Amino acid sequence: MDMNTANQMMNEAGKLVELSAIFQVNYGRGAQLKPGSPEDEWTLYNLILNVQSRIARMMDETCLEANHHKFGAWWKRQDVMDVATAQAVIQEIGTLIARCAYLQTDSENMTQTEQLCYALNVTQSTIAGMLHPASLQIAADKSIAFEELKAS
Repeated sequence: MDMNTANQMMNEAGKLVELSAIFQVNYGRGAQLKPGSPEDEWTLYNLILNVQSRIARMMDETCLEANHHKFGAWWKRQDVMDVATAQAVIQEIGTLIARCAYLQTDSENMTQTEQLCYALNVTQSTIAGMLHPASLQIAADKSIAFEELKAS
């Protein structure tokens, strides 16, 4: 993980908050998607899932596999990430950025560097645990081009 990637993750997380807010305003916080749900609702759901997949794609693969559910499995209670959870993702990515900056600035102290690398992995695992499991599967599927995720 490096500073540029962490900053890109923050940009995507901003989109995640925006899309989650739009979904929540239009369809409610606990909206259930069904086969008969409006096409616009499904489109927004897929956009939110794709943003989560793009965030996951930027993380180290080992962190995707060892994800940590710090805030619980929201997808078991609701179909779409709500604004509060999206904001928690932003907060964790902010922590990731701070740790990347610290690592980049103080790379001479090897003991601290090892601790920071561990902290980067823990933070990434926490972020991964906040994303929908389907988005992690999409991110892990290398047959799906990153450009495809960005286009949708």
